[in-house]
Formats: sequence, C-alpha cells, structure tokens
Amino acid sequence: MGSVGRNEPCPCGSGKKYKRCCLRRDEQTLAESPDAHAGGQVAEVAAHPPDSAGLRGMLPPMRPYAMVQMGEDSPQFERMRERDPKQWAMRTVEGVAALSIEVLRDRLTEMGIDASRETFIAAAAGERSAWDVSLGWLGGRPKSSLPRFAEDFAGLAACRLWEEYLPERPSIEMVDDWMQEGYRLGGESGPPEVCELWWKVWEYVQERVASTMRNRESVDAMYQGMQSIYNWTQDFTLALINASIGDSTWTERGIEYHRELLERFPDDDQHVINLTRADLAELLIRAGQRAEGEGILRALVAEHPDRSVGYCRLADELQHEDPEQALALLLEARDRPVEDVLHSGIEDRIETVRAIVGERGS
Repeated sequence: MGSVGRNEPCPCGSGKKYKRCCLRRDEQTLAESPDAHAGGQVAEVAAHPPDSAGLRGMLPPMRPYAMVQMGEDSPQFERMRERDPKQWAMRTVEGVAALSIEVLRDRLTEMGIDASRETFIAAAAGERSAWDVSLGWLGGRPKSSLPRFAEDFAGLAACRLWEEYLPERPSIEMVDDWMQEGYRLGGESGPPEVCELWWKVWEYVQERVASTMRNRESVDAMYQGMQSIYNWTQDFTLALINASIGDSTWTERGIEYHRELLERFPDDDQHVINLTRADLAELLIRAGQRAEGEGILRALVAEHPDRSVGYCRLADELQHEDPEQALALLLEARDRPVEDVLHSGIEDRIETVRAIVGERGS
C-alpha cells in the first residue's frame, strides 16, 4: 500500500484514484481476519480438484457447493468437459444448470430419489442449505451403491431445484451465487447492479445473525461460502461508497448499512470498528449531515490518538474547507507518531494539503 500514492491510479486497473478505490480495503488488511480463506491452499486445490467430499479437511470450513464451484475453471475440469461431457454435466454448477428440470428429476429418479415439487418443498422445510436436502436423499445409503460422483450431482441438483421451487426463500447457495455474481459485475468498484445484488446478500445475513454472533468472523462459521463474510463486508463498504458518489440513494443506504454493522458486530477488532465508523462519517458528510460526520471523526482522534484513521479521514474532509487545520492534524499524527504511520498514507496527504495551502497563499 505504501508504494502507491493516494492520488495515483489504483493498481487494480479500475481507472479510479487509489483513494477512491482499494485504499480502504488495503487499510483493512492491517486487521486481517485470522479466519480468512487460505489463498495458496485454495489455489492448489482448485488446480487439482477431487470431488467435494474429498476436499473436506483440505481447506478452511467451506460448504460443498463452494468446493465444487472452486474447481470449475481448472484445467482438469476443462479436459473433463471435452473428454467426458456427461461427467462434467454431473459435477459442475454450469453443467447442471444446462439441464432441464425434467432431465434433473429423471436422473434423480434413476438414483431412487423423489424430486417432485411437493416432496422437495417438504424436505426443504426448516433447512437453509439446498445441499443439506440432498444429504437427506442419500443418507444411510452405502456409497458403493451410488453412481460415481452421485453426491456432487445430487447436491447440485438440489441447489437447482431449490431455485426453481422456492425462489422466494433463498437457499444459502443462492445467496453465495448473488455474492459471486456481484464480484463478476465489478465488485467493490460499485456499479449500482452490484449494490442491488449485495444488498440482498446483506438482508439474508442480517436475518440469520444470532444475538451470539457479535463479530463478523462468527458469521463465517454459519455461512462458509466462496468468500468470507468478513472480507465481503469490507468489499461491500467500498461498493457502497463508490456508488454513493453519483447516487444519493446509495449514500442513505450506505449510512444504514454501516450503522447496522456497528450495532450487530460490537466485538469486531477495534481497528475494523474504527474504519467502519470513519466510513459512516464520510457517508454522513456526503449526505449533508456534516456535524454528525465530523463529530465521529473527532471522536476517533480523541479516543484513539495513537491510530491514524481519525486524523487522516478528518483531514480528507477538511482539506478544501480548512486546509490549515487539515495540515495541522496530519502533522500531529506524523510527529506523535501514530502506530501505523508507515502504512497510513500520511506523507502523501501532507504533500497534497501543503499544495492546497500553497495555492491559496499565492
């Protein structure tokens, strides 16, 4: 992060300035979750994917649906698609999605499974996961009696049938699809369609957050999808802030979202809480609620004088209205020095604000 200036193009390639794109996510890595997915391990398994049952124990906790998805772009599955399309159609989300509901039901019937609408809806009662419905189908049957990869096919078929029969009550796999589709559409760069999808994800998460889940990592134990909730909430913050630049609707919804984060997850890491408060302050100021927004930032400086976030974000808001005060804040943070002075972009900010002060003095 320190090698990229705040006003330089973001290295992610979005075309936006770094400070308006990935800076906040990079700041969050200072408090990275210990439960974040192990990237190297995931990449290795994706390159050489066994069936979903074989992945258990090789990765951080992850639902079978996510495990199957993980390997779909691997060379092994590309070869399978060419050499054995029938197996590919039974083992991939894309393959099963290409089958009609009638074909799905017929194949399940061949496996001795009743997948009629009425039977499926009854089996799904009380469940959150479509894959768990498939476990009920196969429960107690010896694996040797099942066709090869029957567990994967049954699980993927159950996910497809849930989407067909119960769209008004999304399964956790449908929610994971919404999350991943948001990333495919641009993710944290914040086009409105991403925020619309991710707002549905957030509504689902809120409905299922128990009172005992007091930090975001605890929600991951319930969710166990392709992306951790801890990481995704940070990306949704970026998406909302970017979307709010041109649309006041997303400013208001972003304020709502950040208030809910702070209320629901009071036991988050303190650094994460501070950044969430700072993001809330920015959105409040953008919405015209400047007194409350600045009040939050000044409170961050007072409550956490050894952390940069309050100084830096307040200086960002003051640099055009009162650049002398903004510069004084930044110099105070640098000279203190705050604990994260080397990773906070303070020197870049000081240079920017000094230029503004110089322009006004000339």
